[in-house]
Amino acid sequence: MPAKPRSGMPARLSRVSLPPWSDWRGSIFQAKVWRKIVPTRRACSSRLLRNIRGEGVPQDFALGESLLRRAAERGHASALVQLGHLYSDGHGKAPNDAEAAYWYRAAAQAGHLEAQLILARNYLRGHGVPKDETAAAGWLRAAAEHGYAAAQFQLAVMHCTGQGVARDLTEATRWYRRAAEQGDPDAQYNFAVMLQKGDGIQQDADEALRWYAKAAEQGMPEAQIVLGDLYATGRGRLRDLETARGWYEKAAAQGNTLAAARLDKLAETSAA
Repeated sequence: MPAKPRSGMPARLSRVSLPPWSDWRGSIFQAKVWRKIVPTRRACSSRLLRNIRGEGVPQDFALGESLLRRAAERGHASALVQLGHLYSDGHGKAPNDAEAAYWYRAAAQAGHLEAQLILARNYLRGHGVPKDETAAAGWLRAAAEHGYAAAQFQLAVMHCTGQGVARDLTEATRWYRRAAEQGDPDAQYNFAVMLQKGDGIQQDADEALRWYAKAAEQGMPEAQIVLGDLYATGRGRLRDLETARGWYEKAAAQGNTLAAARLDKLAETSAA
């Protein structure tokens, strides 16, 4: 089975167990949650932030909201996003998902890429808007076509699974590649899997190894384990147990128990 691609809802990304090192088959890495979206705050003046957060001044949500609305009414897309964040977070009040979605949509329609991704996420979850996977895919495509790596990655995942779009591994690979080329480690990993399996692209073990290495060098333990497996079994190049051990150790140092088990297995094999 192919490795499962990551998708993105705010929370810690889940991990997928890999098969034993002696029977590794590879698979696309599918997270059960969206990657965390970090809100941008450029549009907010320091005065606005101080009033909303109560930093050095009495907290004044109403004043902060008023300042944001004034900026939004002048057509500032970032202010529209900030209003979405304001209502989504609540800041001392109950969150208002429907109101947040209204402002995110306004920002998305103004071409704000982060807002397009957030709105897509909301459509996938039915969060503040009716659940609509097709609408989610449309907003992801809008952001992806303007070079937003997070949207490119998620659109690739949807083409792999057929969620909201036609299942199309060639299209999925195209979007994984575009996100991978921007340095997204999840996309680099998934693109490597597609190359190794020949899903949606011509099979190329050497190129797959190169992309696994890129993800592993960014600290992704799943990629580090795959590299360890490839070197331990000699797949893709000559067998090199010391290099395999080095990658397992990097993953194990991050608390990955599967990597620790691989090290134990390697030690048993070396001692035999």
